[in-house]
Amino acid sequence: MMKTLIFFFATSLCVFRLTAQENTDSFSFTPPEKKISESLYNKITLIDGRRDTSFMGIAQTGMLNRKARVIPDPAISVQVNNLFRVLIDNTAKEGELVLHIREFSFAELTGSMSEKGYCYLQAGLYSKRDNMLGQLATIDTVVLVKAMDVTKKMYRAGSSVLTDFIAKNLTITASKSTLYTYDEVARIDSIEKQTLKLYSSATLTDGLYKSYNSFRDQKPDETDVICDIDNNDIRIKDGKGKSVKPKPKEVYAIVCNRTAYIATDYGFYPLTKQHGDFFFNGKVKSTANSGDVIAASVFFGAIGGLIASNSATSTYEIKIDHLSGGFIQMKEIKNVGQPDSVY
Repeated sequence: MMKTLIFFFATSLCVFRLTAQENTDSFSFTPPEKKISESLYNKITLIDGRRDTSFMGIAQTGMLNRKARVIPDPAISVQVNNLFRVLIDNTAKEGELVLHIREFSFAELTGSMSEKGYCYLQAGLYSKRDNMLGQLATIDTVVLVKAMDVTKKMYRAGSSVLTDFIAKNLTITASKSTLYTYDEVARIDSIEKQTLKLYSSATLTDGLYKSYNSFRDQKPDETDVICDIDNNDIRIKDGKGKSVKPKPKEVYAIVCNRTAYIATDYGFYPLTKQHGDFFFNGKVKSTANSGDVIAASVFFGAIGGLIASNSATSTYEIKIDHLSGGFIQMKEIKNVGQPDSVY
């Protein structure tokens, strides 16, 4: 499910970012309704790991629902500090929190009767101890709101989810078992990948994987896989021992002869590993000319079907999200033939 959501949101951002270049809408945090007493922390530091810290997704503004770039006003670093000062009171003890924001983005979709707004937050909280950071909590969530005019409600929901994440951890102490440096937190994705067999293994295990979790752990759900790549044919044995083609919708990935193939709505595409990440070139649906742009923030899954069914087919370079297995569109590939799936 998360694979499809990331696929949808990345498409939305890529499609509308160019059309929203000159139209912007400002996001700012809603002041918290109550303060937290006896906080263990009276200071917060932000590590902003987003690819583009000046861009927070796409909103729809005005009577005509013009696409607008969501920009933080003031900068997120300033807003987080202001929010934190309002959140604590004079009972707060000496202590420092470190907030690492990895993704914080918005997207809107217009339906026949109402609008849907989405906010995606991926972040981690750490407490500082002797120049080392102990992890308090992490969050990786999508918030959905509905309204006739959803923009402000979407912003409030995004504000609340981050505020609540900070607030509920103000009286928590971090575990002493694992400590990180600032640099390690800033590149936490690389550290996470070292613990995942998919990323740390020199070779992949042949078989069929029904979920990202099994693919990540390199534990195939089916091992009797027949591959004829030259003839674009992949088959597995069913319960009766009959050779059948697996349906992409029922599969996350297949590994044949140590080469991985990712399942999509258009069939299976070969995965390649570059700079520690897995990529593939594949078809996606988009509702307009998206251009060769890098999505600043991308997320979610479960609503890929909401992209217009009559939309044009485009080819993108797509990265696999190492946490969720979702599809992150990196850029449109132009002036090339459509990539061939295995079938």
